Amino acid sequence: VIALDVLRALGREPEVREALLHELREAAGGDRRFSSVVNEVELLLASPVNEAGARRLAERLALALGGAALIRHAPHAAADAFLARRLAGASLTFGAGDGAIDVDALIARVELNA
Repeated sequence: VIALDVLRALGREPEVREALLHELREAAGGDRRFSSVVNEVELLLASPVNEAGARRLAERLALALGGAALIRHAPHAAADAFLARRLAGASLTFGAGDGAIDVDALIARVELNA
């Protein structure tokens, strides 16, 4: 249902497409994983999306916007972990990665806030 709502919003409000891309482009540039996802979203939004592609579009938008928010507002270790696990990794399952994230920095951040 959410994916179809995304399609309807894009169809009714054409400026939404540019607003989404602007938000993503503002965060892009420093990380190849994120830049790759931004390029993917740009391609998805460049052509009409049918109902069959709506879920993929909604998923990629959600992940890309989450990544953009982390890049702009979170500590580097948190943004990097999200990019590694959610945007560039082979699996979305926690702990199923290649160990490329700074787990110690993430744990230290939680301990400081506790």
